Amino acid sequence: MAKAASDEKIPVYIWTLDIDQTAVDTEVESRTGLTRDNLAVIDEEMSEELAIRLAALENTVDSNVFSDFQEYFRCTEASRKLEQERTDTFIDTRREICRGRYIAQNTKFTSDNRISEENIIFSSRYSPMIIAEMTVEEIEKTTKNNKTVSLSVYKNAKVETTVNRGTVLLIVVVVEVFQEGNHFLLQNKKMLPE
Repeated sequence: MAKAASDEKIPVYIWTLDIDQTAVDTEVESRTGLTRDNLAVIDEEMSEELAIRLAALENTVDSNVFSDFQEYFRCTEASRKLEQERTDTFIDTRREICRGRYIAQNTKFTSDNRISEENIIFSSRYSPMIIAEMTVEEIEKTTKNNKTVSLSVYKNAKVETTVNRGTVLLIVVVVEVFQEGNHFLLQNKKMLPE
């Protein structure tokens, strides 16, 4: 830490306390009426006998089990479709709420800690994580914030883009390089050079 000039900007990861996941679940239920416990709607359970016959297929050949399973599959088609729609609604709503809360929380944290927009390298929309360039003094101040969980040096980022089911996902692949004097460890709300 003594190696850094007082005005030198050091890129760092900042992890903060997570959002209240219970409050997210409550808001999802309020908006959709859905919870993890009430997503399932398949009303016709697979018989234990059919489940055992399906499990035994590895060791035997039972031509009737396929027709029995197809019948079960046909009978539950509408319920499975409804369950998939309910699950998609639950997941999409949960993601939307989490995204909004993470954006708000990360924005408030950067504002409260006076981290300027030009010094923010990345602010996650899906986790309590920010990557920013900060001076040693700013780092020390940020580590004293009771919402800071951890802070460490960030180096050598490579950004890759991938396509998943038509959605473009931005994946940040990070290789951290720790050099003596430039890695900070948050312990008992104190920043210690390793």
